[in-house]
Amino acid sequence: MPPKVLTFLAPVIRPLLQGFLRLPGALLDTITRGLPAVGRELITPDQRVIATATSLPGAGRSIETARREMDARASVAAVRPPEGSLSISEHSVEGGAGQLRARLYSPFAGGSGLLVWFHGGGWVTGSIESHDLSLRLLTVESGVSVLSVDYRLAPENPWPAAPDDALAAWRHIRGERDLFGASHGPLLVGGDSAGANLATVLCLDLKEAGETQPDGQVLVYPAVDLDGESSSYRSFASGFFLTEEKMEFFKDAYVPDFGKRSLPRVSPVFAESLEGLAPAYICTAAADPLRDEGEAYGELLTRAGVPVEAERFPLIHGWMNMTVSPSARSAFERLAGAVSALAASRS
Repeated sequence: MPPKVLTFLAPVIRPLLQGFLRLPGALLDTITRGLPAVGRELITPDQRVIATATSLPGAGRSIETARREMDARASVAAVRPPEGSLSISEHSVEGGAGQLRARLYSPFAGGSGLLVWFHGGGWVTGSIESHDLSLRLLTVESGVSVLSVDYRLAPENPWPAAPDDALAAWRHIRGERDLFGASHGPLLVGGDSAGANLATVLCLDLKEAGETQPDGQVLVYPAVDLDGESSSYRSFASGFFLTEEKMEFFKDAYVPDFGKRSLPRVSPVFAESLEGLAPAYICTAAADPLRDEGEAYGELLTRAGVPVEAERFPLIHGWMNMTVSPSARSAFERLAGAVSALAASRS
């Protein structure tokens, strides 16, 4: 279905999809027999349905088409919070080579703190729009304001454009907190997948520069090792939404020079020291190529003395934008609770 049509029909498709995914697991399993045995039993029946649907082969698509499709899919697969539960405002922040779009979500119910968020999408796709509904929901359920920041995408702007943007944006936001309603309270950083990579690299950059760390980092299925191939990378190479083929495409677009993929600003697992970094909440998905590297990074942080809370959910990569799935919705509630708790602990 063309992205524009999918977006237009989202208000109709979303509740139908929610209802379908709540059917008994035994019934849902009748349409998911084709999933790889390794991983199938690690995820819930509703996630198996999504994995089956999102693993269907597609015709050769341009990058622009892939970007529009990601925005459109999120409009269907992500839950919309109640109207009137938050305020939304558009902003711009400094980037590494000019102004970047930013969108601020503030809960009407109050709360304190600001979470600066970098979206996922393999450094190639994703946008403020692809994560709009998810960050609305995160704001409402965590009680913490969220500032979603766009950054330059590859292959037009390969590494280090994205981490340079993240660092410049963070410095701007930190220096102009009043503009974002964050004059008081904790200042957190977070992201999902490629965006979580940028959040981890930002913390390393701040440490290198001798600057104050964020009050916490929120890492959702982070990509932190672009140079290696973990056991999960091989085990879930196909069949579970994010595939090895997609990851290799993303890596080639983002860091075409293989010799740079082990640099800490690309792959944080290779940082010489992680001591003194911000406390972290890390959540991973059970059937996800990135599972092992995200969990390994959490272990490295723990060994370095960084407070870490880690969780693994019986889900697939990308679940943050798939909250029509009941099991993803439950995990999202845990994520929101973790954000709230991290903010409260640093108030």
